[in-house]
Amino acid sequence: MHSHTNELVAATTNLIAKGTDTGVKIRMDAPWMGFMRTIAGQIIGTGAILTVVFIVIAAIVWGGAKAFGAGHAQNIGVMGVIIGIIVCVLLGSAASMVMYFTGFNLFA
Repeated sequence: MHSHTNELVAATTNLIAKGTDTGVKIRMDAPWMGFMRTIAGQIIGTGAILTVVFIVIAAIVWGGAKAFGAGHAQNIGVMGVIIGIIVCVLLGSAASMVMYFTGFNLFA
Protein backbone atom coordinates (compact mmCIF):
# COMPACT_ATOMS: atom_id res chain seq x y z
CA MET A 1 0.00 0.00 0.00
CA HIS A 2 2.87 2.36 0.73
CA SER A 3 4.32 1.86 -2.75
CA HIS A 4 1.12 3.21 -4.33
CA THR A 5 1.19 6.20 -2.02
CA ASN A 6 4.86 6.83 -2.83
CA GLU A 7 4.14 6.61 -6.56
CA LEU A 8 1.24 9.05 -6.25
CA VAL A 9 3.34 11.51 -4.26
CA ALA A 10 6.19 11.21 -6.77
CA ALA A 11 3.86 11.77 -9.74
CA THR A 12 2.25 14.76 -8.06
CA THR A 13 5.64 16.23 -7.19
CA ASN A 14 6.80 15.80 -10.81
CA LEU A 15 3.69 17.59 -12.13
CA ILE A 16 4.18 20.46 -9.70
CA ALA A 17 7.89 20.69 -10.52
CA LYS A 18 7.18 20.87 -14.26
CA GLY A 19 4.79 23.78 -13.75
CA THR A 20 2.04 22.22 -15.83
CA ASP A 21 -0.31 24.81 -17.30
CA THR A 22 -3.90 23.61 -17.30
CA GLY A 23 -4.96 26.32 -19.74
CA VAL A 24 -7.66 27.64 -17.42
CA LYS A 25 -7.73 31.42 -17.33
CA ILE A 26 -9.83 33.60 -15.05
CA ARG A 27 -12.25 35.76 -17.02
CA MET A 28 -13.97 38.69 -15.37
CA ASP A 29 -16.24 39.63 -18.30
CA ALA A 30 -19.34 37.67 -17.26
CA PRO A 31 -22.53 39.77 -17.24
CA TRP A 32 -23.23 39.00 -13.57
CA MET A 33 -19.71 39.90 -12.35
CA GLY A 34 -20.61 43.49 -11.42
CA PHE A 35 -23.62 42.27 -9.44
CA MET A 36 -21.51 39.67 -7.64
CA ARG A 37 -18.89 42.28 -6.73
CA THR A 38 -21.62 44.53 -5.34
CA ILE A 39 -23.10 41.70 -3.27
CA ALA A 40 -19.67 40.64 -1.99
CA GLY A 41 -18.87 44.22 -1.01
CA GLN A 42 -22.18 44.58 0.78
CA ILE A 43 -21.65 41.32 2.68
CA ILE A 44 -18.14 42.32 3.74
CA GLY A 45 -19.33 45.81 4.73
CA THR A 46 -22.22 44.43 6.76
CA GLY A 47 -19.91 41.94 8.42
CA ALA A 48 -17.48 44.71 9.34
CA ILE A 49 -20.22 46.86 10.88
CA LEU A 50 -21.65 43.92 12.84
CA THR A 51 -18.17 43.02 14.06
CA VAL A 52 -17.58 46.58 15.29
CA VAL A 53 -20.92 46.44 17.15
CA PHE A 54 -19.80 43.11 18.65
CA ILE A 55 -16.50 44.67 19.77
CA VAL A 56 -18.33 47.60 21.40
CA ILE A 57 -20.66 45.23 23.29
CA ALA A 58 -17.70 43.08 24.37
CA ALA A 59 -15.85 46.19 25.55
CA ILE A 60 -18.90 47.29 27.58
CA VAL A 61 -19.08 43.83 29.16
CA TRP A 62 -15.35 43.97 29.88
CA GLY A 63 -15.58 47.45 31.42
CA GLY A 64 -18.70 46.62 33.46
CA ALA A 65 -17.16 43.42 34.76
CA LYS A 66 -14.00 45.29 35.68
CA ALA A 67 -16.02 47.90 37.57
CA PHE A 68 -18.01 45.31 39.50
CA GLY A 69 -15.18 42.81 40.01
CA ALA A 70 -16.64 39.93 38.00
CA GLY A 71 -13.52 38.01 36.92
CA HIS A 72 -15.21 35.52 34.58
CA ALA A 73 -17.12 38.25 32.75
CA GLN A 74 -13.83 40.16 32.31
CA ASN A 75 -12.37 37.13 30.54
CA ILE A 76 -15.42 36.89 28.30
CA GLY A 77 -15.19 40.61 27.46
CA VAL A 78 -11.49 40.41 26.64
CA MET A 79 -11.98 37.33 24.46
CA GLY A 80 -14.86 39.07 22.69
CA VAL A 81 -12.70 42.09 21.90
CA ILE A 82 -9.81 39.92 20.68
CA ILE A 83 -12.04 37.74 18.50
CA GLY A 84 -13.75 40.83 17.09
CA ILE A 85 -10.43 42.39 16.15
CA ILE A 86 -9.28 39.19 14.46
CA VAL A 87 -12.53 39.00 12.47
CA CYS A 88 -12.16 42.66 11.42
CA VAL A 89 -8.62 42.00 10.21
CA LEU A 90 -9.78 38.97 8.20
CA LEU A 91 -12.72 40.85 6.68
CA GLY A 92 -10.53 43.83 5.85
CA SER A 93 -7.96 41.68 4.13
CA ALA A 94 -10.40 39.38 2.30
CA ALA A 95 -9.72 40.87 -1.14
CA SER A 96 -5.98 40.76 -0.55
CA MET A 97 -6.20 37.11 0.50
CA VAL A 98 -8.16 36.25 -2.65
CA MET A 99 -5.60 38.06 -4.79
CA TYR A 100 -2.69 36.37 -3.01
CA PHE A 101 -4.06 32.83 -3.20
CA THR A 102 -5.72 32.95 -6.63
CA GLY A 103 -3.69 35.57 -8.46
CA PHE A 104 -6.48 37.74 -9.81
CA ASN A 105 -7.37 41.24 -8.75
CA LEU A 106 -10.88 41.82 -7.43
CA PHE A 107 -10.51 45.58 -7.89
CA ALA A 108 -9.65 45.51 -11.61
